[in-house]
Amino acid sequence: MAAPQAELDALKVIMNSKINSPYGKILAEVLPYADLVDEWTTVPTSGSVAPMVKQGATVYKMKYQSGNLANIVHELTHIAVYEGYANNMLNYTPTDKDKKKAGRVLTPSGYIQNQFDLQAPDDAACEPLVATMATIDSLARSSNMGQQHKEMVKVKTDYARGQPHIEFDTCINHILAYMVEWGYPKSVGIIKRAVNGAYFGSANALFSKVESVALERYRLRTGKA
Repeated sequence: MAAPQAELDALKVIMNSKINSPYGKILAEVLPYADLVDEWTTVPTSGSVAPMVKQGATVYKMKYQSGNLANIVHELTHIAVYEGYANNMLNYTPTDKDKKKAGRVLTPSGYIQNQFDLQAPDDAACEPLVATMATIDSLARSSNMGQQHKEMVKVKTDYARGQPHIEFDTCINHILAYMVEWGYPKSVGIIKRAVNGAYFGSANALFSKVESVALERYRLRTGKA
């Protein structure tokens, strides 16, 4: 199936409108990886990325949700993680434990046969990721964001806390994409501020935390400011 050009074009428009923001930088990082996707497949829910070797180069098979920009950012982040950390799609640079793992074994078709073993997590590397996502979960639950949006964020924080080694960076970018789509950070007019100065304060605080964590992970993957 061909690349989802309409969705990729829409993300490029957002990137260009926010090029100096953390989200703009992240989109500038992940969108070029669409060129490394060898096969695109639409799915009704979830999504996935599988690396494989083809003619000596790493390419990717991607499953994604048509029309869901945040989901496409999530899946492209998997590729950014694989390329940036160079640690078999683990969401951190190789630890001493990772360096002791066997090399990858390819199937005749080029898939990585021992991918599951290579993705065995290092608990010490995962602990701070879980703690950070717990903080974001707490901020979301206590915020004055709408209930539906709270539930959408919770799906991603729960997912990341359950599999931090392969879903932390993807989920933080997914939440950031959501909140940008929802119009955060929000501002209010003078009259409403006078009535309630913290009208959007707690939800904006959540956005600020998500944005700062996403920027930190971008810097770790890319080495850029």
